[in-house]
Amino acid sequence: MSNPQDGTGRAALDRANANTVLDALRSLSLGSLLSSQLVQQRRMQVPATNAHVVSTYNTIALPANAKANSIVSAYVRKVSGGAVLGALTPATYAAGSNPATGEISIAPNGDIAVLASDAATLIDVSYTAIRGDVIELFLPVVTGVCTIPASYVSQGVIRLVEAEILKGTAASVGKVVILAESDALPATKTACLKVARDVVNFNNATDAVTRARVKLVLAPKEDLCTILEAQSNIL
Repeated sequence: MSNPQDGTGRAALDRANANTVLDALRSLSLGSLLSSQLVQQRRMQVPATNAHVVSTYNTIALPANAKANSIVSAYVRKVSGGAVLGALTPATYAAGSNPATGEISIAPNGDIAVLASDAATLIDVSYTAIRGDVIELFLPVVTGVCTIPASYVSQGVIRLVEAEILKGTAASVGKVVILAESDALPATKTACLKVARDVVNFNNATDAVTRARVKLVLAPKEDLCTILEAQSNIL
């Protein structure tokens, strides 16, 4: 059993009373905790096309601050001409390929994806979310390379959740598909994090991108375990 007198945030929660419980919960960023640290339940979801995911998927789009980290379970309630009803098998996404029929996966941008040809129209899914800080940046792109500012890299980039070409060839401007991490420049109208997660790569040969908008999830500045184990001033 934990020591209720050790002065940590965890101990402060253990002994919280009506006068201190609100301050204790505020110190944990309770809203962020509930949206990303616990298993999330999404019922009666309608998969749809997604500008940031390859067209062979339909997705359950998730908020930027609660993208999927792992899938616990999923169940198809209804289909439209497809034969996949019942439980789906969680599968690992592989760049450039689709999961097999009857599977569900996490797309590179963190949304939950199913094979479009399975024609699922109503899905229940349980998943764990990524807890992190979301930032949106408008940055220059030089020969396909969009360098993330060092202060964000040092905080820890976790995922690229959105990317949009703002300046480039006329045909390339707009939201792009996000691919799995790679050090190579991607195909036209796609983007990806570099493996070191310090750069967002865009296509250069065709798209000639010079400016882009990117939305990233960073490691949280306030980690839950750190808060719980740190000394607390909450009496």
